[in-house]
Amino acid sequence: MMSLVDHPNVLKAYCSFAVERSLWVVMQFMDEGSCLHLMKIAYTEGFEEEAIGSILKETLKALQYLHHHGHIHRDVKAGNILLGSSGAVKLADFGVAACLFDAGDRQRYRNTFVGTPCWYLITAFVSHSLSLYSVTLYVLVIFLPQDGS
Repeated sequence: MMSLVDHPNVLKAYCSFAVERSLWVVMQFMDEGSCLHLMKIAYTEGFEEEAIGSILKETLKALQYLHHHGHIHRDVKAGNILLGSSGAVKLADFGVAACLFDAGDRQRYRNTFVGTPCWYLITAFVSHSLSLYSVTLYVLVIFLPQDGS
């Protein structure tokens, strides 16, 4: 799927190939790594609110593009948001992504849960309709310090 999308906030896959039983994917290099990695090594108290806003804005642009083209990521989390030293923000890891087109008709939702369970939205268990507000609020909680400040 990654080779089919073209958006500045979606990690680009250049090509893929198999060697014996391993699949290799050649992708853009994001020199700062994932948000999760950065929080573990440099921002142990969490990112500042301004940084969270910038990262969320760019991540939501990627999600909007994907949703507009009938794709859902299904595993958005700090470890799948990559940063570059130039300020680039890219959504990555489309291993459990899905297409919302079935036999040419667009489906309204998927009937399966995949991804990383501890990152699921509570509303995913209650309702099939998730608002942009609930997703934004959830992602904010991921990036805020865990000490209650």
